[in-house]
Amino acid sequence: MADERIQDHPYHPHPLIKKDTRLLYKEFGSRWKCDICQRSFDGRSDNSTHQYAYHCTQCKRPDYFDCCEDCFRGYTHSFHTHRLKPAQSNVCHSKTKGVWSCDACRRVFGISNNQTNYHCEKCDVDLCTDCFKGKWRHALHQDGSHTLYPIDPRIEYRHYKSWSCEACNKEGTHGDKLWLLYHCKQCDEDICDTCFKGTKHHQHQHGLVEKERGEDFKNCSVCSLQIYSQFYYSCRFPSCRFYMCSECFQAPPKPHPLHPAHPLHLSDPLTVYPDVGGAWHCDNCKRSTTNPLAKMHHCQVCEFDLCDICFRTDSPKATPTLWPHPPTSAPPVSQQHKFFASKEQYQRPYVRPITHFIPSPPTSIPAPMLCRICGLATARLTPTHNGRGHSEALYCQECAKTVLEAGETCYKCGQVPDGMKML
Repeated sequence: MADERIQDHPYHPHPLIKKDTRLLYKEFGSRWKCDICQRSFDGRSDNSTHQYAYHCTQCKRPDYFDCCEDCFRGYTHSFHTHRLKPAQSNVCHSKTKGVWSCDACRRVFGISNNQTNYHCEKCDVDLCTDCFKGKWRHALHQDGSHTLYPIDPRIEYRHYKSWSCEACNKEGTHGDKLWLLYHCKQCDEDICDTCFKGTKHHQHQHGLVEKERGEDFKNCSVCSLQIYSQFYYSCRFPSCRFYMCSECFQAPPKPHPLHPAHPLHLSDPLTVYPDVGGAWHCDNCKRSTTNPLAKMHHCQVCEFDLCDICFRTDSPKATPTLWPHPPTSAPPVSQQHKFFASKEQYQRPYVRPITHFIPSPPTSIPAPMLCRICGLATARLTPTHNGRGHSEALYCQECAKTVLEAGETCYKCGQVPDGMKML
């Protein structure tokens, strides 16, 4: 007989009871699925871990909730001595209203990010999914071709006297203070936390690392000139493809005409405004966005924000046509940022003014062939993702240019396009 003792889990708000799936799901052939890891099990199997599930009696059909033995007990990880359990931020971090930070990469998350964290109930330690599953790629290790995951060297190298970083060659021992390494299983090499984070710069939202130039020549992403010096600076994430020459790296930040009081730094919206899921608005053109990939120039003193279009145009009150559309619905009252307008203004429909000549479309053109943004011009372009586009045209030429400049997501699939294709 299964243990009927009620137990709590940081992933689910209701208590869980261990049930025999051969009786609980007899009508389904004793087959069931864990709602955390999404693995399917057969209760008739000889494996005892497949026969029992931690079941929620308060969630009725079809919203049954079941947890397997592995997810309930937690998983071992080289970053922490105790087991880490999959958790939901609104359950295990209810005191902070779902806002939490990863103890490895130090990123801040909120409920709006819908990020599953791995939580230690004894020490209140959290790991994000990227750190737990080892999805990090770094420019200082194999040019980003291998994945890294955080480890505590006192656990991973408990049988060794010392360890070292392959980037800076710095050595550490068990007598040192808390260390954090990013380990590669393929090469059995490590990068220390200092080299992994890189150096912050006002021209980029991620950390920059110094690299030696090889046979290929990069173009500086700031001044657009070719880099001929022996060393240059690269974004720590290879997928970002951001490079900077030494002259631009050493140049001090210049005040912007729209905000001359303090310098503006290119920042990550998810890090600056985690409690609203990275939602923010430009203080010049007053356009709001929830796209985490949209570039935000942020003042760290007075929290003044500029979108990338207003930052490059240097003109006050940039025309609203440079931003495709505001969010379609208002955030919850508990998550409304102080820069957001009232709920009525937030939901007010926005009609995009016409800045280019659009002839009256003939009545024979069906509605799906019109631009999905302005709804007036004929859609002739479709966004492409990794060189492949959709089967139907979505945007007119003017709106397609706006989508690429603002970094907006695709209307069809919700991904950021890398280009446009004429149909």
